[in-house]
Amino acid sequence: MAKENELTWMVVEDDHAIREIIQIMCELWQYDLLAFKDGWEAMAYLNKEETPGPLPQIALLDIRMPGPWGHEISARIRKHDTLKDIGIILMTAYDLPGSEEAEYLRSSGADKLIYKPLPPMDVLLETVREVLARRASDRITAGTVAKAASPDAPKPETVPTAEKVAAEKPASEAHVPEAPPLVTAPPAEAKDTDKAAPPARPELLSKPALMPVAVPPAVVPPAAAPQPATTLQTTAVTQPAAPPPASPQPAAPALPPANATREPAAASPAPEAGAPPGEKPAAAEKPVPPGGPGKED
Repeated sequence: MAKENELTWMVVEDDHAIREIIQIMCELWQYDLLAFKDGWEAMAYLNKEETPGPLPQIALLDIRMPGPWGHEISARIRKHDTLKDIGIILMTAYDLPGSEEAEYLRSSGADKLIYKPLPPMDVLLETVREVLARRASDRITAGTVAKAASPDAPKPETVPTAEKVAAEKPASEAHVPEAPPLVTAPPAEAKDTDKAAPPARPELLSKPALMPVAVPPAVVPPAAAPQPATTLQTTAVTQPAAPPPASPQPAAPALPPANATREPAAASPAPEAGAPPGEKPAAAEKPVPPGGPGKED
């Protein structure tokens, strides 16, 4: 890959104003420029047996222009012996749907598609650098794969496995695995023999051994069946209503005793003189004895 200050741009654009803008940008960045005004001039340059002048590292191709269109020129560059690995950017002023844009990139082998008017100078330069870096990475990857697939490429050294080494050795030199070391118990520590063991208790020695007593298993009483719940029905007893109290009877007049002597009725007094006719004289008041009527002294 050429150095950045040694880059050469190839521009195929039928719009004179756009060609001049790219020419001014290349002069400011000190790049060489190969400019073509239509597709015929670009195809004539690519069809020469020997490409004159400096070879371009990046190509900016307008899609719609007189002669072959930009995607056709891009496909021709990809078949060129010398220029097939350069970066290619397609340009168009038409709004393309996503499917058509993808088809242009696929059929032409271009790296990117941008829309006109062109972006600012710094954005366009950054786009060119990204395309060149991607192409350089692809060339390194392709070269590594091709070198590995070449029949003259040295075979990678392989480390022999233990099974392969054992199979190649004669039977006399076959490796016999060593027996594992014996594990012995550590020596017992010396005990103090000066201290005598205490004598056994005689009652423990003479006591007979106890016979084991079988413990019967615990009997678990069966669980009582649940009694059905009973519902007591109560009947309300209605007491008869009490009769209304009787109205008080008038007291009977006191009867005179049987042995009481009836007194003759007193004669009506004669009317007083001067009394109006028809008027009855007032009865003389009879004194009441102290014991009440019916009793005499």
